[in-house]
Amino acid sequence: MKFDYLDKNEYKDIPILRIANNKNGLPFSILKLHHCAKVKHRHEYIQIIYISKGKLKHAINNSLFNVYKGDIFVIPPLVPHYFIDDYGEEFEIIEFEFIPNFIHEKFSPDEMDNSFFDFAYLQPFLVTENKMKPRLNLSGNIQIETERIFTDILREDERREPDFKLIIKALTLQLLVLLGREFQKNIGSTGQEDLYNKHRDALHKVIMYINNNYDKNITIEEAARISMLSRTYFCYLF
Repeated sequence: MKFDYLDKNEYKDIPILRIANNKNGLPFSILKLHHCAKVKHRHEYIQIIYISKGKLKHAINNSLFNVYKGDIFVIPPLVPHYFIDDYGEEFEIIEFEFIPNFIHEKFSPDEMDNSFFDFAYLQPFLVTENKMKPRLNLSGNIQIETERIFTDILREDERREPDFKLIIKALTLQLLVLLGREFQKNIGSTGQEDLYNKHRDALHKVIMYINNNYDKNITIEEAARISMLSRTYFCYLF
């Protein structure tokens, strides 16, 4: 199986941050940040970002968006992004990052509920194509519950009492389910189910084909044909 486009020239000079850089020896990390480095970078892991105070700008791929308190979004592995503080006011970002197999050995679309898969993997790409708004904004009870989960994760990570990793794993799963539910409500209210169904089904077909033919030299053209997407857009999305 050969997908050379994963090392696209446009990405080759963008540094990749690895979970080992956290130096805590754990498959996850959670931080509260009050500054941003303004340096474009990528991660080998999944990153959930919550704006808990203030506002700033977020650049993902080549698109720039304003983000505000209550906004939450997911940065999939290897997607370039960075923050810009253009407003000169106090802000706070909660960054929670984890390698996929911290949650499940097979953290893939066929193992996840569609709603979280859409939110974590499809939404960031559709955002940069101007087909979707750039984040999910939480309010009311769901905001309170989400902030409670982050507080509990931060506390467990700080205290590191026996089996704290199991508790953080359980809290992470709870967070993913809540976000998936809220995101499903959001796309349902905006009538965008068909858009997500189309892209999800295309990727599922290709992933199933790869799983069944991983010992063969699968070309980009063949995979794009199965997905029924153009070669360029398939490469971008996959």
